[in-house]
Amino acid sequence: MGQGACQAIEDARILAEYLNKYENITQAFANCNAHRKEKINTISKQSWNIGKMAQMNNRFLISLRNKLLQLTPPVMIQKQAHHVYNFETTK
Repeated sequence: MGQGACQAIEDARILAEYLNKYENITQAFANCNAHRKEKINTISKQSWNIGKMAQMNNRFLISLRNKLLQLTPPVMIQKQAHHVYNFETTK
């Protein structure tokens, strides 16, 4: 999905917010990690699944995958991408 650099930049921005919010650096890092964990796990799972689908070798499954992708409503694709591209702030 090409999200490594993008997520690193977002991590840095969120970490800066937490470092400004907490005097204790250990607490800032712990809270930042807790805040980012769900999004990073979701992106990792999506990336793994996309990679697995992209590397199929079975012609029938490739054909089925391609047809399903053509039939997928744009709103479903937008909903899935929203979590990845939603710009976060600290809570």
